[in-house]
Amino acid sequence: MVWELIKCDGDDEWEEYLKRSNGLVTIAHNPTLISFFSKYFGFDGGNYFLCKNKTEMAAIVLINTSKGFMSVPHLSYGGFISSNGLNPLEGFEALTGLLEGDLEIRSFDKLSEYCFDKKIATYLTLKDEIDAQFSDLTSNMRRKTRKAIKNGMNIQVGGLDLLSDFYSIYQGNMKKLGSPHFSIGFFKCLLESYGRGEAKIFCTYHEGKPIGGAFVLSYLDYFENCWFSTDQRFNGLYTSIYLYWEMIKYAVNGGYKYFSFGRSSENSSLLAFKRHWKPEERRLYFNYSAPQKLQLREQKYLSTCWRYLPGVFTDKLGPIIAERIY
Repeated sequence: MVWELIKCDGDDEWEEYLKRSNGLVTIAHNPTLISFFSKYFGFDGGNYFLCKNKTEMAAIVLINTSKGFMSVPHLSYGGFISSNGLNPLEGFEALTGLLEGDLEIRSFDKLSEYCFDKKIATYLTLKDEIDAQFSDLTSNMRRKTRKAIKNGMNIQVGGLDLLSDFYSIYQGNMKKLGSPHFSIGFFKCLLESYGRGEAKIFCTYHEGKPIGGAFVLSYLDYFENCWFSTDQRFNGLYTSIYLYWEMIKYAVNGGYKYFSFGRSSENSSLLAFKRHWKPEERRLYFNYSAPQKLQLREQKYLSTCWRYLPGVFTDKLGPIIAERIY
């Protein structure tokens, strides 16, 4: 059995292969992410075809980080995309032999005995029209959505022009959640370097004040809410529902097939909220080639400590930590 790892140098060739595939192509398979990871983190990477006996083949994005090869850091997915049925379990084993160093692949498939599997991805398969999408909601969600629309909020969709408003909400919300935040430069670089899809900011305003924001990415048929925050003081306006509905409408009007709510921890209140939209659910597996000594994602006491640290520390330390926890 002969395995080869061949780098794909042409984005058009890569994209045509993905369009012929059978798997769910996500934002993590966008070839322009290579440029972002290189510009912002200084990571090398590439879009590769893993070939078995010159007959079976799968596409895989690999980023060479300080921790080894990953597909893909800071996003929920990666994984093999195949048009002719290459077994992902075989592919993972083959990569561990072809690459020097540790390997992590984020996938909808369990590929290793060493994996983190406490996150759930949720997404909608979209209707062709807004009215049909609205009718697909539960009666309770339709009622809340109508109420949210009547509460005097408005939405703006943009890019760098909305970054400051989005970031002011995002940074404060992450502190309340007990999670380190990315730097504003992280989002700026992503807006500037992301191609072959949309990188957009949605901001919700009430009486001229930003009270909710989302940072979205799209690729091919997939449209995902990647980072989402609201000002909790305005929760009574159903800010989250309004913002999600506006993003779903945008995705429907844009002809996308899927709207992703992103990932959530299993048994979390956030996952419970997302379930009100009746999404499909798929468990995520962060597959490792070797045992992991410590999973910071499972150290919940760290979140509690972070919430109570003075802002002067979290403002400076947040991006340092967040950008090193892939």
